[in-house]
Amino acid sequence: VMAGWKVFVDKIRTYVDSKNFSEAKSELRAGLSCYPHNLNLLIAASDVYRGSGDHEKSLEYGELLIAHHPENWNGYGRAAQDLYVLQRYEEAQKKINVGLETFPNRVNLLRIASDACRGLGSREKSLEYGELLIAHHPDNWIGYGRAAQDLCALKRYEEAQEKINFGL
Repeated sequence: VMAGWKVFVDKIRTYVDSKNFSEAKSELRAGLSCYPHNLNLLIAASDVYRGSGDHEKSLEYGELLIAHHPENWNGYGRAAQDLYVLQRYEEAQKKINVGLETFPNRVNLLRIASDACRGLGSREKSLEYGELLIAHHPDNWIGYGRAAQDLCALKRYEEAQEKINFGL
């Protein structure tokens, strides 16, 4: 038997994919009235509001994810990404730091942490997150690319080239 919340999530995703945000929001309200704290519906809610460009509202759902599902990295990551888009970089950094305490090796969180540092103008700190991405995920190109970008921004071109070659 299919879980009731999944019917709502599937419909919401279809509406989001077709950029029909008013129907997505309507379906979301119906789903949340039945399953107010469901992880998948809260993630879908974030997607709906991000898709429609409302990062303040998406942030509210990120906070609800943290409150009701602290064991899942999504709330921290989504809230920090929304704060980043809203150019609230210091808040994004604080939020991501809390997430990294629980999920220190999570690719998404390390990437967002790097973004927040870049938003604050700290390429050195962003480079640290790039190095952590490489250390924890050596098969993922993202760490090498970010580290090389940061090294270039710091005018450390030879090191950047070495990082790219190593990544390749």
